[in-house]
Amino acid sequence: MRRLNRHDVAVGVLVACSLWMLQCQGTKYAEKRSEVVDLPDAYDSAEVEKQSLDQWCSDFGAPKLESLVQRAFEDNLDLNTSWARLKRARAAARQAGARRWPNLMAEGSYSRTEQPTLPDRIRDQVDKSQYRASLGAQYELDLWGRMANLQRAAELDAAAARADAESMAISVTSRIATTWFNLVYFRAREDLLKEQIETSKRFLELTRLRFSRGRSTSADVEQQRQRVESLRGQLANLQAQQEQAEHQLAVLVGSPPTEDVSGPRRELPELPTQPAPGAPADLLERRPDVRAAMQRLEALDQRTAAAVKDQLPTVQLSFDLFSQTANIQEMFQDLFWSAMTSISQPVFDGGRRFAAIDEAEARAEAQLYQYGKTLLEALRDVEDALVAEKKQAAFIESLRTQLESAQQVLTLNRQRYGQGASNYLRVLDALQSLQSLEQQILDARRQQLSNRVQLCRALGGRWTRELETPESSS
Repeated sequence: MRRLNRHDVAVGVLVACSLWMLQCQGTKYAEKRSEVVDLPDAYDSAEVEKQSLDQWCSDFGAPKLESLVQRAFEDNLDLNTSWARLKRARAAARQAGARRWPNLMAEGSYSRTEQPTLPDRIRDQVDKSQYRASLGAQYELDLWGRMANLQRAAELDAAAARADAESMAISVTSRIATTWFNLVYFRAREDLLKEQIETSKRFLELTRLRFSRGRSTSADVEQQRQRVESLRGQLANLQAQQEQAEHQLAVLVGSPPTEDVSGPRRELPELPTQPAPGAPADLLERRPDVRAAMQRLEALDQRTAAAVKDQLPTVQLSFDLFSQTANIQEMFQDLFWSAMTSISQPVFDGGRRFAAIDEAEARAEAQLYQYGKTLLEALRDVEDALVAEKKQAAFIESLRTQLESAQQVLTLNRQRYGQGASNYLRVLDALQSLQSLEQQILDARRQQLSNRVQLCRALGGRWTRELETPESSS
């Protein structure tokens, strides 16, 4: 039996230490995500019901809105910025993968040596030309999978960048829908205000007529005139908001603010059927921001493993094939080659590599809590939107009941005023109450549509997976 020498012992110790360190790949924080957030089985405000949410949001029966959303998928600058970041992340992932392949290098050189001060017979022997061509290869064996970890981390970063773009798509469509609803609301309210101004002007003429007949006072006339001017002031302010909404909508679809992209619609659409929220666990797939947080957590776990493996030995292989001659015609007649294998093992670096492991684990731990926060906020978004949907419907129903009563009160007060049994202040109060309720109902309907958009945004959807990047659609 051959006796072990010091070289054998050293190699054995090195291999044993490497295998032991290979088992210590750092804490895998992605496996702890269920400990951070305990998902409920159902939402408090809705029954569990599955739905794919194949569209960007509910069907509002508004073709113009749909066309604006489709246009934004191509021209919105925020979304295009997200696609560019995805392109950059994918390029970084390809770079990380390329490091696992051999690095080939080809080189060529030419040199000329002359001594012009020497005599010609000697200079012919001294002056020389030298040609050299070489092909070299270098390769690091990924024995422990460190470079594979880094490649996987870069791929997960790219997947998270894709999810970021999907989140931006949801955000952009929500902003477009909300802005378009606001614009249609401003137009509808403009029509309502114009109608209310005409009604108030008729009341003003009737009050003047009664004043001329001694059946009313000048104070009644001035009060009604003030009401007309108040409505006109509201109209001027509303028209400014309408133009600003038009500018905002144009920019959202990637157009100059002076371009009118909104269409002529002046009536708010009816609220469609509420989408089923499904189970809270569905958000792990439906919400791209939750997926992005999870993918970044997994990427940091991979980088932690790579930091651990950075302490293990590295094996470098190199190979050179070259030719050197004084005559270029003879360049490839005599070829030479050399090969070398080198093994390096970190011995002392002042604790830099251990600190790198601690840093990687700390970043992964922080991302674990960030993932939990993102998931909790997603759950809150859905719960808030469901509550808003339910309570807003009850609010609108109450306003409509109040409107019916206000109409009756106005009719009764007008009759009593005409009979001289009441003063004009009661009529004015009843008119203002009626017109205020008409505006409140319009406001509430607009808010109801905005609440639906927020619900769709909170639920996310699998439709974002079908979005094509600009380079793939061109």
